Amino acid sequence: MIDYQYAVQEAIEAPRWLYGRTCRAISNTLRLESRIPLSVQEALKRKDHDIELVESYSDIMGHAGGILINDESIKPAGSDSRSDGIALG
Repeated sequence: MIDYQYAVQEAIEAPRWLYGRTCRAISNTLRLESRIPLSVQEALKRKDHDIELVESYSDIMGHAGGILINDESIKPAGSDSRSDGIALG
């Protein structure tokens, strides 16, 4: 949200990457959602990263929800399409 001036929902929906072991896998690969630009994927491969592409909005990347609390009375919220949930703020 800070670096790219994203709204809460935009930040939650942004493509994700995950390095290392998870509860479902024991490898130390760098997992990338397939929505990450091909140029980024290729640059990482050139740096000898072991890349594994996963589907877009894969639940293996975790789940997120967020509410932005600021000085305004409106509280923007977002919910992750990778899981079930609802945004209420």
